Amino acid sequence: MLKEIKKSRSYVLALCVHIVILLIVGNILIMKPQVRQAFFEGKILSSKDVNFQRAKFKPEVKLPQEAATSPTKEITTPEQKALSVDRPLELPAPAIAKPPELVPGEMKTGERKEVMSGKPSRATLDFTSKARITGSGGSIKGTVTIPISTFSDWDNDPSTLPNLMNEFGRRTKVKVSIDQQPINFGDKGKIFQYPLIYMNGHQSFSFTQDDADTIREYLKRGGFLFIVNDNATGGAFEESLYKEMKKIFPGSEFQKVPMSHPIYHIFYDFKGDRLPDGLYKNLPPVGYAIYYGDRMVVYYLATGDVCDGWTEAEGPRWPGTKYIPTASHNFGKLSNQGPGVGSGEGAGEEGIENSFKIGVNVLVYVLSNMP
Repeated sequence: MLKEIKKSRSYVLALCVHIVILLIVGNILIMKPQVRQAFFEGKILSSKDVNFQRAKFKPEVKLPQEAATSPTKEITTPEQKALSVDRPLELPAPAIAKPPELVPGEMKTGERKEVMSGKPSRATLDFTSKARITGSGGSIKGTVTIPISTFSDWDNDPSTLPNLMNEFGRRTKVKVSIDQQPINFGDKGKIFQYPLIYMNGHQSFSFTQDDADTIREYLKRGGFLFIVNDNATGGAFEESLYKEMKKIFPGSEFQKVPMSHPIYHIFYDFKGDRLPDGLYKNLPPVGYAIYYGDRMVVYYLATGDVCDGWTEAEGPRWPGTKYIPTASHNFGKLSNQGPGVGSGEGAGEEGIENSFKIGVNVLVYVLSNMP
């Protein structure tokens, strides 16, 4: 019995010793690093001394010389070096075969060819400052301003365009005006305002390359040229026109406008297989056109001298018109000359009226089809 008691006491004592050791080790483990260091150096005897001794055992930091002399300057921390990680080798992307380009059958590869389209190559020009048109054909109305161009002998008959515009305004519900200051095609900013530009003359003329470039852009973006030969047929003006239009559209030709075209029916309905006589009997006007895509951009009256028909209008039949004899007409009205004289027998007042009807139809067609 005594032996068992002694053995139990030994177990209890051993257990207490183990508990004490565990407490000491645990206390050491939860100490802060600097406290633990001081403890092992014998500078701290118990946990009671920790707060008292804490200020004495801060780790020493050696400042750089610059920091020592300038205590107010911020101390920079040592630069950290980025860990280098070996990147996997980049494998080349697999080659993907490019599909062959499709070439339209009608175009040869390597050959430069202008693609003709019904839509302008750039934004359509804004003509609202010179034309505000609603409706079309017989119901057309609004306002329009037309300029005077300065090619060939453009001013040989000063009443030509005013008389035409007078009749156009009188027969339709469109209020018309003419810019009295003549323009030329070098003034891009100005001509781009007009939906239509009129030209006529007897003599030769030429366009500079800048003129041709401007006219091409003007026509592609919605503009229109209305051209009349002031000769009864052929002549220097027509020769120049055919030559100079090649600068504008090198691959295009004037095409005769068939009598079925809307330009001959949009306001006045011309029947038959040709237009009625203009200034002269048995010399009917013939119209030719150049198209950009499916849009007519140039209309040319090659024969019939309808512009002289407009010039010779006067009197109560055409109120507001004015006949002004000039160097080309000082011998009398061509519409009244007899047979066998000059270009032929004049068609009289009926020829003048027919000339106005043709001109009015062209203006109504152009303004009704502004893009």
